Amino acid sequence: MRGRFVVGGSVLGVMLGACGGGDEARPDSGTSGPVVTLPMSTLDGTLDAGDTAERLDLGGGLDLPLQPMRCDKIDLVFVVDNSASMYDEQQSLLASFPSFIAEIEAVLAGDDYRVLVIDTDIGDGWPCYEAMYNSFDCGLWCGANCPAGCNCECNSQPCAPFSDVPCDARLGAGRVTSGSGVPCGLPAGRRYLLSGDPDPSGSFQCMASVGIEGEPNERPMQALSAALGELAQPGGCNEGFLRDDALLVVTVVTDEDDSLASLGDPPQWKDVLVQLQGGHEGSVVVLALIGDSDLPGAVCAPFDPVDNSGANPAVRLRQWAESFPYGSWASVCEPDYVPLFHDAIETIDTACEEFIPAG
Repeated sequence: MRGRFVVGGSVLGVMLGACGGGDEARPDSGTSGPVVTLPMSTLDGTLDAGDTAERLDLGGGLDLPLQPMRCDKIDLVFVVDNSASMYDEQQSLLASFPSFIAEIEAVLAGDDYRVLVIDTDIGDGWPCYEAMYNSFDCGLWCGANCPAGCNCECNSQPCAPFSDVPCDARLGAGRVTSGSGVPCGLPAGRRYLLSGDPDPSGSFQCMASVGIEGEPNERPMQALSAALGELAQPGGCNEGFLRDDALLVVTVVTDEDDSLASLGDPPQWKDVLVQLQGGHEGSVVVLALIGDSDLPGAVCAPFDPVDNSGANPAVRLRQWAESFPYGSWASVCEPDYVPLFHDAIETIDTACEEFIPAG
């Protein structure tokens, strides 16, 4: 947190050099002082110039760093595995979220955030599930017209138009109920929460309680691509969530790798997000909480299907996370996610300082 203050919880812009009458000359130079809008951070009584190269000499011994304008909007996406082995990991996520949002609000002054929660279960309502799964070169799904060369029949019946499938049955649609069907308090037609909602933490607790009855072939990357791609377009299930002028922060929580379940590969998964952010890979922050049982010093034990303990190695998801300049991963088996999200706040803060809005 460099060269920014928050006073009384509000972000203040200070016009430096305009004090005492903006047209007065500086006594040491005989010229008018510069007018600079200085971004602010937490008021802790100190200024940390850190690694800044430019500084503003205000005279009188006061020497302040110049900083680029930072982001003040954050779009948060949580991709939560809802397979049978994920109960403990979901509980850790739920326990850590209130402190995570509190830090975003207090440290980053991020009082304009949105949260979308999606699961990894393809669901029962998808048309031509087997045809889509076995026809990787036909696109994310067959669609209404069954492109040439795509096996678009299920049980010898033509595919139903994808637009006819309700949002609750679509992979990538934002959660509006818990895994047990309890409504999460979102208004009709909106599948994500806003910072101004009456109870953001309570809504998240409900949305992220995705349950453990999903399919074992998890598709976190396919779900993510769909959620922020066509489902975020006008008329889509997640319409209005993704903003051109907001930093995108994606958290994936799963104890399985996304091997051949999702379409594409790590470079393609990355490219989807980068293109959505106007081609700026630095406008995406990624945190993957994944299995590390293949590595020295692993937190996770190898997955045990008898008691659903441990986690499978997530080689491809690890590669995906590490490909972003602001990407990182940690073990999904950590007993407490609060320190992981605390570290993520620092990464988000750094990304904000260099944020370039899409478009």
